[in-house]
Amino acid sequence: MKKLIFTSILISGALILSNCSKKDDSGSPITNGTYNATGTVTFKAGAVNYSLPITTVNVTSSSLTINALNTSVTDYGSLILVAVSLNGIGIDIYEATYGSTITFIDRGLTNYLASVLTSGSSCSINITKFSSATIKGTFTATVVPTISGTGTVNITNGVINCTLTTKKTK
Repeated sequence: MKKLIFTSILISGALILSNCSKKDDSGSPITNGTYNATGTVTFKAGAVNYSLPITTVNVTSSSLTINALNTSVTDYGSLILVAVSLNGIGIDIYEATYGSTITFIDRGLTNYLASVLTSGSSCSINITKFSSATIKGTFTATVVPTISGTGTVNITNGVINCTLTTKKTK
């Protein structure tokens, strides 16, 4: 009897510990709309490191737009990530060849773009967590200046760490 109780306690403890260590990606799905958000988008563009605050997130049935803007673009730059999918938005990889885009303005105010229509550009946005409160992921891109159209800048080590705070009302 003591052996049975001891075994039951061990099994119960193991189950509790295993549940505590599981990654929780559950939660209500994000509904369509525009959300106030906090968090950061960090990345390296060429040789320059950027860390931008996320201000808003827009979700539709076929797109996710993350705005990482600062009031002083000349000091911090800006970045807009747009993941597009006709199959719905969630945990997945979104690329320029299917309509996703990355718009980047550097500290020198040069505007860059990665899109299916921008020759020489590419982007990949990997959403790894997509719940009612959190969006996480990574991204890379080769962006092209929109005015001159020549030359490229590689965006590497991109990390999305976003918390949705409130849904905006119209």
